[in-house]
Amino acid sequence: EIIRFIQSDPRLQETDVLLLTETDIGMGRSGNINVPAEIATALDMNYCYANSFLVLAKGDEGEQTHESENTLSMHGTAILSRYPVKAVANPVLPSMRDYMKSSELRLGSRRGLICSIQIGTRIMDFAAAHLELKTSSLQRSKQLASMLKPMLTTGSDVQLFGGDLNTHTYNLKNKFNLLASFLYKVLYVGVPETIVQYMQPDRYFERPVFDVFKKYGFDIERFNNRRFGTLYYNLGEAAASIKTRKWAPEFIHNWLKEILKPYGGEVPFRLD
Repeated sequence: EIIRFIQSDPRLQETDVLLLTETDIGMGRSGNINVPAEIATALDMNYCYANSFLVLAKGDEGEQTHESENTLSMHGTAILSRYPVKAVANPVLPSMRDYMKSSELRLGSRRGLICSIQIGTRIMDFAAAHLELKTSSLQRSKQLASMLKPMLTTGSDVQLFGGDLNTHTYNLKNKFNLLASFLYKVLYVGVPETIVQYMQPDRYFERPVFDVFKKYGFDIERFNNRRFGTLYYNLGEAAASIKTRKWAPEFIHNWLKEILKPYGGEVPFRLD
């Protein structure tokens, strides 16, 4: 489905570099195939892959019902390019939690991927990373800094960073922190403004992450379309409902469904 989508989209058909997070190699949930290799072969592109985890479970909270066992159990980040890749680095992002105490048991650490790609006579850097979900904005900012700092040493005058920043505006380190950040939004910001903040995470709740971009000289505004979300969270979908019920009691889940009715049951986020 991913391949068909890329091949049929008029913009993606002409794309020369793809930054792909959450790519599996030998995971039952994705058919135990080499996902980055399959996509690269279909699109006639080069690819690099940085593995982050050896996954010991079937997936996260919403991916436990399938019957396929894992083979290689690898999960990480990939960059695909129509141009030659001249150099590769995969920095380790600081670990912010114990993955052996989560619902998705994993060995390893999150890793970013930096590819120096030759386009004509120039070498340009393209980087991708998947920042931690269940942590604070300040901790995500430290992970991002560990990606951008080594990019200062490559010598390239053109650099582009993309990926899943998980800038959801909450502190998901534990249920207490989640509840505290949720109550703060509802009581002092209000529901409508909370939803506005989802699309503008850099304004307040995720400012530490975006301060790191500014520190290292990255231009955010001209490369992000704020008219659209990169994730639409809908409590009517099974996976979203399962995850919400794990973190919040049933009455909160039902209350959220009620207050989201004016928004069609879903809200947009700018995570990528």
